Amino acid sequence: MKKIFSLVLTGSIILYLGCKGKIEPHYKYPEEIPSPILITVNNAIKPLFTRAQSVGCIVGVIKDDSSYILGYGKTHKIFGSCPNNRTLFEMGSITKTFTCMLLARMVNNGIVNLNDPLQLFVPPQISVPSLNGQEITLAHLATHTSGLPELPDEIKTFPSYCPLNPWRNYQSTHLYSFLSSYNLCSVPGETYNYSTFGIALLAHALVNKAGLDLETLLKAEITGPLNMEDTCITIPTSQKQRMAQGYCSLIDIGNIPIFSLPAPPIEFGALAGSGDLKTTIEDMLRYMNAVMSDKDTQIQRDMKLCTRNLFKISENDYVGLGWHVHITPDNQDQMIWHNGQTFGFSSFAGFLPEDQIAVVILNNTDIPVDLEGIQILEQLSGKQIL
Repeated sequence: MKKIFSLVLTGSIILYLGCKGKIEPHYKYPEEIPSPILITVNNAIKPLFTRAQSVGCIVGVIKDDSSYILGYGKTHKIFGSCPNNRTLFEMGSITKTFTCMLLARMVNNGIVNLNDPLQLFVPPQISVPSLNGQEITLAHLATHTSGLPELPDEIKTFPSYCPLNPWRNYQSTHLYSFLSSYNLCSVPGETYNYSTFGIALLAHALVNKAGLDLETLLKAEITGPLNMEDTCITIPTSQKQRMAQGYCSLIDIGNIPIFSLPAPPIEFGALAGSGDLKTTIEDMLRYMNAVMSDKDTQIQRDMKLCTRNLFKISENDYVGLGWHVHITPDNQDQMIWHNGQTFGFSSFAGFLPEDQIAVVILNNTDIPVDLEGIQILEQLSGKQIL
């Protein structure tokens, strides 16, 4: 054990010292990337490595109808190679946008309505809580206004609870039991309270209505039509070697992580619809191209529903179905975005519809990359976003 720890620590120190100089991508597609994009991404990503936070990440950019991919660092501290277009990452909470795209698809196809009560889609013996006569609807779940908590605290009491993989054994029976016994913290539709549990419930509702498991439903409606062949909940055994190793930060100095250890692959159990998807940068660029397109397609009609102002969070921010929308200070554009974080990965996906610029960052360390993504969007558009 001491030898393994020594190897990991040595690898961390080598990575830390080796990243003090100039940062350049070791994977690029296409090989020739326009200088403004290359410089912008390098400048945004450099602090992740010079401050020894990130082990490896890959960035996808869409601009002027072209896609670019830039890979940095390693998929594994000691034995890894640079992430490339086919490296698999945990996307975390960006999964929520896929679940909400399913909701929009089913609404547009007349299968469900946004104002349908959740009670219609749970087993008959389950009683969904309400408050002041207001029932929880599908829209409340998708906009984080259901009054449900972010996560059920009961998970921590399970005999098999593991802090680095806490939801592995959390089954639908546990989910429905918690739902039936919970007293809402606010009236549905009145307060924004980000809820991983709520989106997971939404996924169960849609699956129950469709009569298909979540992975099959996603493939039929979203990932299949977009040719996102590598985006999945369960990675085929033959493809597991393409998965980047995730890292969990453990030691901070001045709030700057300088040491991390390998994190086990996360398993979401009954909360799969909130964060269990794995993906590649190539697939995510297909997704962003589709949701950002101004063509009249099925997914664009779904996206219009997803980005409607359904609940105002602050002066410049509102939430639609899953996706968050930030109004730029000049009121001339929007940034439509979501992020993700697990115990070993982080992610960001955002775009500016007026400029048709999109950025995706997939990172195999649990360090948020939102500000890096926003910086790239600001520099490439010439607009102030925050």
